[in-house]
Amino acid sequence: MSAFTPGPWILQPDLQIAAGNFRIWLTIGHSPGERQEIWDANARLIAAAPELLEALKDTLAELSPLMQAYRPEHYDTICGKARAAIEKAELPPAPVWDGGDRRSGNGVEHAARDERRGPEGTR
Repeated sequence: MSAFTPGPWILQPDLQIAAGNFRIWLTIGHSPGERQEIWDANARLIAAAPELLEALKDTLAELSPLMQAYRPEHYDTICGKARAAIEKAELPPAPVWDGGDRRSGNGVEHAARDERRGPEGTR
């Protein structure tokens, strides 16, 4: 399980989420013409994430044996979606980008490659 600040996460009026001693400031992008209600709905969904994850885990633990016994034809689809969502939420943290080439993950390697290419990327 990946570590995250335990809930409850509380949405503040300024779209700040309070999570214990931790604060998350949301900078939710929007398209021209998108309404404030959409921003607010996105922020509420993010704030509910810890409770949703816990509820999904509890539901899966209870539902999985019943689905296998009584609805095996739907087990893989329904329980698989739940497991995939849980796994997505619990992925290990992404590596910290050091400012280098994202493809190699090595800033020094990136600079050396650019030097070899010469002006404007030519060899």
